[in-house]
Amino acid sequence: MVAQWAIASSSKYPELAALYLIWMLMPTDREKELIVKDQIERVGGKEIYDLLLDASTRAVIDPISGIPGFWDLINQIDVANPAKSIKALKPKFQAAIDAILEGLK
Repeated sequence: MVAQWAIASSSKYPELAALYLIWMLMPTDREKELIVKDQIERVGGKEIYDLLLDASTRAVIDPISGIPGFWDLINQIDVANPAKSIKALKPKFQAAIDAILEGLK
């Protein structure tokens, strides 16, 4: 069974609802302990786990940089009216995505 959560578009406080969902879905302390124990076993010990955890805190993941032209498009979004400018830029965003997908074939 898969649980699905949503925030109604008519929600009076959508940000507060999102925070509540995040809080509600956080694992308990016991669940966190089990998750960490499992991860330690999977990677081959506490020393390796600590090394990986340390490396992950310094990692920078920027998926947008891997899509040519995306930063240029994002910089064209008018922050005063993002919905309108995103709608106008949608064909260019889609073309960039399509080019990546075509390269994966």
